[in-house]
Amino acid sequence: MSKPVLLYYYQHSPGMGGAVRAVTIANRLTDRFHVVILNGGTLPPDMTASPDIDFVQLPPLRLDIDSSDVSIDESPTMQNDIALRREMILEKYSQFKPSVILIEGFPFGHGKLGDELMSMLESARNRISSHPLVICSVTDLLSGGRHNKENHDDRTAALLDKHFDAVLVHSDPVFARLQEFFQPRSALIAPVYHTGFVLRERQDMPAADRREDRILVSAGSGSAGGPLYRAAVEAHRLSWDIDQLPMTIVAGPSLPPEEWQGLEKAAARLPALTLKRSVPDFGAELAKVRWAVCHCGYNTAFDVIATKVSALLVPGGNYHESEQLDRAQRLVHWGVGRILMPHHLNGASVASGIHQLIKFKPAETSFNLDGAEITANLIYHLSLSEDVRPALPLPDIDSDRTRLH
Repeated sequence: MSKPVLLYYYQHSPGMGGAVRAVTIANRLTDRFHVVILNGGTLPPDMTASPDIDFVQLPPLRLDIDSSDVSIDESPTMQNDIALRREMILEKYSQFKPSVILIEGFPFGHGKLGDELMSMLESARNRISSHPLVICSVTDLLSGGRHNKENHDDRTAALLDKHFDAVLVHSDPVFARLQEFFQPRSALIAPVYHTGFVLRERQDMPAADRREDRILVSAGSGSAGGPLYRAAVEAHRLSWDIDQLPMTIVAGPSLPPEEWQGLEKAAARLPALTLKRSVPDFGAELAKVRWAVCHCGYNTAFDVIATKVSALLVPGGNYHESEQLDRAQRLVHWGVGRILMPHHLNGASVASGIHQLIKFKPAETSFNLDGAEITANLIYHLSLSEDVRPALPLPDIDSDRTRLH
């Protein structure tokens, strides 16, 4: 008997973390579903996806470096791409007749892409035969600093209640709850589930006494990593004669070419400074070292928790995209890492932060890191229910995790 189809829409952000998370979830879903990913961006290099997943590449759209939203203009090329994407989404929906539609981000974010999704969502609600289960998937924190936030939240809630059956929040509610960031004036009807954090599967982490005395530096995809990398290079120059700690910078595939060339010139003049353009699994690299200096995107932050590396967190983003700052401050509150505010970023401050990091031991936490498995279980059990409202209890989850609903 063939598996039911799950259609998974994902629009990438400037970083690669969202794509990693989407593929991680999709890999877990393949046991029970035929997964078709509508991919709005490019996958990270060396990203391993199950051969059972079908990828449909939508025409990629440009995203701002400092924003999670899409830059849409009135140019004929852009409008043609949007029209083609809309047609492709409807075509794949009609072709596969999915039992489940999983949409990453929208309607909380990527609002400018709503038109290409609404045709599919309206078709799903109007389907004469059984309606597909429609689920929205979001991360732990939502953007701050949004103009007219009350109206935005009200519009988002209206779309969720009309077109979606459930919301999955990839967070441990002890760390962050959706209600902190999303406060429509009318109570949301669609049930909300907090799944725990989604991490890639990997082997057991090395014991602390087997880790290398090395500093690992990263800014995720590298699209906005230049300031951090330049400060790290200067910090290495200032502190080498004192601490003599080797440093590795994982630049990321999206670091602009001129920034990469500058790093190469710097590394040629400094001892024990190693450069890597990208690595297959950054979390696995974190597990090999004692110290890290990094941005605080979703995947990096919870890899820091999982690997128990001593980390100096330097939030990226801007006023409108404050998730990294908020996430870093919460991690510091829980004793997971130390923070260096981005407006204090320079070589001397990074050198000082590394020196203090040597004596820092991260606290133990009990955050739920099984979000991928819980997400897959939830979607499966919700798909079997004739009516997912009111919210169902989490199925087949240990009693100490019932708090995740």
